[in-house]
Amino acid sequence: MKTFWQTQFGNFRSLWLGALLILIPLLAFLTYVIWQQDAPVYEYLDDPVGYIGKMYYGIGSNVGMLFWCSAAALCLFSGLLLKWAGGSRMEFGRFLWFSGVVTVILLLDDLFLLHDRVIPLYTPADQEALYLGYVAMLGLYLFEFRKTLLKTELLPLVLAFALMAISVFVDEGVENGWLGISYSPLSYLVEDGSKLLGIAMWFWYFLRVCLNQMQQVISVRETAPPQS
Repeated sequence: MKTFWQTQFGNFRSLWLGALLILIPLLAFLTYVIWQQDAPVYEYLDDPVGYIGKMYYGIGSNVGMLFWCSAAALCLFSGLLLKWAGGSRMEFGRFLWFSGVVTVILLLDDLFLLHDRVIPLYTPADQEALYLGYVAMLGLYLFEFRKTLLKTELLPLVLAFALMAISVFVDEGVENGWLGISYSPLSYLVEDGSKLLGIAMWFWYFLRVCLNQMQQVISVRETAPPQS
């Protein structure tokens, strides 16, 4: 019989290793940034709302991050389970796994403002080139899984792409003068509101896909004849 400590740690060596591989580089990066910027540690670790003093500041962006993160976790977790289930589930396992990777990329970009602040600041790439890069990535993703996508309820995903395209169009149109209007409360509402709704539709689509696939796996396991 396993001892208490074997039970607690013995079965989770790979998870502990994975956590260390993530946390150590993160802590090292934070230490380097804090040292380079000569800034107080709390500026990098505390919640900014605590300094702003108004809990609703950035609430739309924060909710969007929760939707991105939830969709990524659903896809990666379900994708792994379906790949382990094998058989006909492998198709959706692969689809959801890659969907999770794509969602993580979009999450990190949105969370750290990579395409409109960080990357243009430190590289020669401009925002328009990065948009084209994301369009190419999503186009390849959709083409690769076109047959799998057609087996799902596509309306939420179509709405997600349409709403996020509206957000990008309004952002670029106002910034470059295509729409003949300047930034205003209405333009911000349309730009950021359509983006938030698009992220919510992205989450809803993958929630539906994951639930459907998990239900099918459970149904197959329940109806399978008992092994002798």
